[in-house]
Amino acid sequence: MFSFIQSILIRFYPLFILNGICLGMWRNQYRNLRVYIIKHPINFNGAFTVFGGSIASAADPFLPLMFYLALKEKGITATVLTKSVSVKFIKPVKSIAYFDFVISEEELAEAKKHLIISGKYIATHNVYCTNSKGDAFAYATIQSYMKVKSFA
Repeated sequence: MFSFIQSILIRFYPLFILNGICLGMWRNQYRNLRVYIIKHPINFNGAFTVFGGSIASAADPFLPLMFYLALKEKGITATVLTKSVSVKFIKPVKSIAYFDFVISEEELAEAKKHLIISGKYIATHNVYCTNSKGDAFAYATIQSYMKVKSFA
């Protein structure tokens, strides 16, 4: 499915490195992923906090990728894209923060049902950017658009 080499390549994607984005381990058949945002000399602003664009970049691409991989495991090949991302900033990120992306079995079943019936579906997720203490830095609302290509 998603090979070890592909997993390594996505971790070293230049735009992720420049934005301080680091992927954690994929868990639960591609339905759980932790994405870290690490402050380094390239991605901080004049206030010595992480750029808001780095935080938004960490929120953007991963849920569609997770849906794509999880649906493929269920025998559905679909085009999955980010339709929209809205980020509300709560307070500045001064060190390491992360997003925990989770797709529940119910959400996946709902997407599969709609894809079988109508051929397309829009999923909306809300995710917090937090640190190890549980402090929230940002709140992202992500819409993923899915359209069926084929069924296995």
